[in-house]
Amino acid sequence: MLKLFPSVDSHAGAKGALKAGVFGCLAFEAMLGLGLIVTYFLGISPIDKAAIKPDEALAQFIGVLLEAVIVLIALLRFRANKGLIWGGFVFAIFALECFAKIVGGTANVGWLIVYIAIGASLINGIRGAWAMRYLNPELNDTFS
Repeated sequence: MLKLFPSVDSHAGAKGALKAGVFGCLAFEAMLGLGLIVTYFLGISPIDKAAIKPDEALAQFIGVLLEAVIVLIALLRFRANKGLIWGGFVFAIFALECFAKIVGGTANVGWLIVYIAIGASLINGIRGAWAMRYLNPELNDTFS
């Protein structure tokens, strides 16, 4: 469990957790990109594999693009050693999307493993952002 959620009580640990958050955002962006391809080009809903009408496909395409922009903002905030609010918002969106895909029946065991890995990375990013708020910037871990 310690490898999955490392200690964030030092600057190095918090920055490592923030880096995990960046990778979680990148993986979530890749997942959204795959959803865009399935939705727009194949005309299938990634939530329940139902056929999508062309006018609904455009609306879903715009919604996923908006979601991708929000994830990109969180990624940039994590890179700036911040991102507590945006990371929490992205994690909530991610959890809601995973829940919908599990209930809709499109998630198999492989996707569940991916969801757990991305979720753990996003949680680490939030933990790192929380820690960076309260760590003293003058006590950087340069010599420890």
